[in-house]
Amino acid sequence: MNEADNNQWMTQITNKQVLDKIKDYMEKDYVLGIMLWGSRATGFGESDTDWDALVLVTDEYYNTLKVKETAYVLYNLDIEPKKVLIDFSLWSEECAHQILTSPKDIDHWAWVEGKIIYDPYGKVIKWKEAISHYPENEHEQRLKTKFIDLLVSRYYAMVTEKRGYTPDSMLNLYRAIITAIHLWFTLQKSWTPSLKWWTEHAKRMGMKEDIYALFSNLLENPSIQQLIKVETVLKDEIKNQGYVFPDDILQVLLEGVHVTGRAYMLKHSYL
Repeated sequence: MNEADNNQWMTQITNKQVLDKIKDYMEKDYVLGIMLWGSRATGFGESDTDWDALVLVTDEYYNTLKVKETAYVLYNLDIEPKKVLIDFSLWSEECAHQILTSPKDIDHWAWVEGKIIYDPYGKVIKWKEAISHYPENEHEQRLKTKFIDLLVSRYYAMVTEKRGYTPDSMLNLYRAIITAIHLWFTLQKSWTPSLKWWTEHAKRMGMKEDIYALFSNLLENPSIQQLIKVETVLKDEIKNQGYVFPDDILQVLLEGVHVTGRAYMLKHSYL
């Protein structure tokens, strides 16, 4: 991202309190860069949505902070009830390295959607490119793990339903639904974004209307029957990508407990 892109995002910050705080950070010698993220960065927020930002600081400065000092929250007291205006997080490069190795999609996605507004040393772009990079070399393993998670969740939903354990059945059904959504984004070779805005992200990434309708119906009227319809579509898409493992589920299931595949199962089962 070049300086013109950075300035373009700065011009969108019209609130004086937000702008003043960002400019104040820019003047600090311990600040390495600033990146907007959250609903403001994606464009999904409302006009009064709070501003979320990562402020990358030196490891030395970060290690002097108390836990509560790693966040800067400012409230708009002109409205009732009070509303968050600024929610800035102070991070160090040590923090960024931990996120780089995190198995959770959401940790990576925040950097995918981030918009850099200040990066004098090129530190933020370096971490953004590394953390947001989708691991294509692990794509098949990610597909296998999430597909098995989906099948297992659906199986337990069916078993507990037959036994009359309705809460258990619904819990596993919800787990399967969330896994199915994760699997769709994985099929796009993408980290799964925040589910707070899943419909907006799915549409932006080209989810077909009939697939969107299937997911929406499943979420609005959760049932094993509706889940199986979504599962079938996802299975077909996996095969369309050239993978044949959905036809040999036992092999994939055993891979997850085998010593050579266990590491992938542990890593990619995290939602």
